[in-house]
Amino acid sequence: MRTHGLRTAAIGLLLASGLPPVLQAADKPPPPGRAERKVETKRNSALLRLPANTWVHLKPQRNPAARSYSGVCYGAGLIFYFGGGHHSYPGNDVELYDVAEGKWTQATDPENWRDAHRWKHVSDADRKIIRGIGGGWGVPILSPKGRPLTEHTYQMHAWFPEEKAFYISLTSGMWAFDPVKRAWSKKCDRKNMPRGRDIHTWNLTYDPGLKTLVSIVVAGPGRGVFVFNRNTRTWSKRCAVPVSSWSGVYSTYDSKHRKHIVFGGRRWWTLDTAVGKTRFIASLADAVKTAGRLDTPPQLRSVCIEYDPRSTHTLVAVKVKNTQLWAYDAARNKWSEATMAGQRPTGNIAWDLLVYSPEHHCFLLPNIVGVQGALAKGLYAFRYVPSKPTK
Repeated sequence: MRTHGLRTAAIGLLLASGLPPVLQAADKPPPPGRAERKVETKRNSALLRLPANTWVHLKPQRNPAARSYSGVCYGAGLIFYFGGGHHSYPGNDVELYDVAEGKWTQATDPENWRDAHRWKHVSDADRKIIRGIGGGWGVPILSPKGRPLTEHTYQMHAWFPEEKAFYISLTSGMWAFDPVKRAWSKKCDRKNMPRGRDIHTWNLTYDPGLKTLVSIVVAGPGRGVFVFNRNTRTWSKRCAVPVSSWSGVYSTYDSKHRKHIVFGGRRWWTLDTAVGKTRFIASLADAVKTAGRLDTPPQLRSVCIEYDPRSTHTLVAVKVKNTQLWAYDAARNKWSEATMAGQRPTGNIAWDLLVYSPEHHCFLLPNIVGVQGALAKGLYAFRYVPSKPTK
């Protein structure tokens, strides 16, 4: 895609400032019942002035601890960040990024699984299980405060607008985190949840058409598409998936065509939950191969994916030699690379770290550098504007 005309002075000002927030607020939860009002009244004017198709590095005063193999999701003006495990972050705290204020807040105190030898509520057998977090596994055992312990979260979380909470699918069950009360509550036991053969083989997403959560499982005997019943707190299988592969699964909802765009089993397909049908679509790897004149398609395993309601394109960030941004046009079943100005993100382009802020019509991507011992180094923001399609 073409690069749009930019005003050099404006870009320089934005980059130099790191997009400082115009609004400031105390690090405390808003009063109950004001979450929606907060979203409606607060905007970051610098984000509203983002130039088109330009990576802009945001540098908040404080960064959260980086959590490897763990993604983020967006809701109520906030980015939700929870996860870690393996040789990555050991704490189970929730970090919230207020997009309007440009500020991270540690919403809960961390409880370190490596301190389990001091915990009085667990047995020696439990402590042995908890040590599995260091090997990359999730565990069903809770912390001393009755909270879930950390684990890789990939795309296992979603904002549930009807519940006004972030929901997350963990080994200990499905949990909801209330960003106003800053409290966890368990919604579903692990034995009643959709689960894949390994920790990265299922996801959790929101379906605006069904107004509930959907989980896509691509590996193991329990694979399929599952729908959550809010009233009974149970899951039911909606349809089969067209793949079976020990691989990750990532998706986003195309609101124009009312279908999920899915990357699962290393294939691209659509999911129509209204009728319970799937259909394979054009391959991003093939498009990357053609554009980069590669001998073989790249092996894409983990991506960052988000839908852009203005252009009606699905945006996917991948790293093939360097960071690339691709757009999928569902009406044409075609992938196109977006030509981006500015410094490319230097961190991981994986684990679904990309979110869309409808209040600012822009995308944000936490810059998580490294894997074991990863560091968070700000965020990148951009506004996508498509070029006219070529014939």
